Amino acid sequence: MQCACKADAGLTGKAPDLKLQDLSCRELEAVHAADRPPLWGIPFAVKDNIDVAGFKTTAACNDFAYEPEDNAPAVQALLDAGASASTHLCKP
Repeated sequence: MQCACKADAGLTGKAPDLKLQDLSCRELEAVHAADRPPLWGIPFAVKDNIDVAGFKTTAACNDFAYEPEDNAPAVQALLDAGASASTHLCKP
């Protein structure tokens, strides 16, 4: 498996402190394939109106910004499957 490092993803934004964010590609690839969740190490981005713990949810308007304590169910499902949230996306 060739992983996509957060530095290689070409995305902007502050990544929250998630378990996979601090692993290097070599560390990700060293995990035995049978022990990996199905989306192991795959980065994903989330629209800024969907809650991700560690990111401000703004819906493209800083007046409505707040920092959620929990992830939205869809985000949590991706994280539970081994994916890694890398950024929030904002429609300019």
